[in-house]
Amino acid sequence: MRPSTGLRPPATPLPSRSRRLRITVPNTPAAPKAARDWLAGILCESPHSQLADDGLLCLSELVTNAHRHTSVPAIRVQALIAVEFVVVRVRDNCSKPLPVQAASSPCENGECGRGLALIEAYADAWGVTFPGGGQPQGKAVWFRLLARGGPG
Repeated sequence: MRPSTGLRPPATPLPSRSRRLRITVPNTPAAPKAARDWLAGILCESPHSQLADDGLLCLSELVTNAHRHTSVPAIRVQALIAVEFVVVRVRDNCSKPLPVQAASSPCENGECGRGLALIEAYADAWGVTFPGGGQPQGKAVWFRLLARGGPG
């Protein structure tokens, strides 16, 4: 699956029982943990607790990327919790496109270059948006997880 690019995630009518939540975390090494803790609390209190492992992994990768590859003072995270799905968006003020990492050339220490591949593997859909249209004002990388049957 290739990432979707455009102005926003695929249009999905918002169900009347959806919740949109936001947090802004300082762009520090602690940002991924702060964002994970926030989302874990939300998912565990929702009907989507079974999505927590995949959601926390994907969120951690996106926030880590924003921390490592931008110098913005804050990273914004938004979660849309609906009956059928969860969409999480991580936004920074850097308009540069995502780097293209060749599968054969990860970092020397093996700790980078695989984040977007993990999101590709665990999310049902993901993409990048550039708010502001022709004059981008940052970027938002998002992923969507679909509700799974069975108890939460």
